[in-house]
Amino acid sequence: MVNKATAVFHWKRDTAGAETLCKEALEIDPLCDGAYAALGQMYLQVHDYEKAITAFRQLLDVSTNMGQIALALYHSYVSQSQSIYFGADACATIVNRSACQSHEELPCTRCSAEVR
Repeated sequence: MVNKATAVFHWKRDTAGAETLCKEALEIDPLCDGAYAALGQMYLQVHDYEKAITAFRQLLDVSTNMGQIALALYHSYVSQSQSIYFGADACATIVNRSACQSHEELPCTRCSAEVR
């Protein structure tokens, strides 16, 4: 179910559908570390840093794989940093992490230009 959620998210860009599939997997197995990891990654990609932090912290609670724990800690701290730096509703203008062409800022604080 988690693999299907990942496919739905990446190929169909259906965040809600992927989230539902991951949550269904967690209803079946509340210790499904793959579902928490998938949710965390998905939330990062859509800039929902608070949910990403929650998912990665839940992953820390259920995982026994040291590599996965280290990765979850890393992503949790990165998510927290991005949430603090960009704000809770991270700027959607920094799609490809490039700077405003006019002012060379990321994100542009002078003109609020969308960066694509």
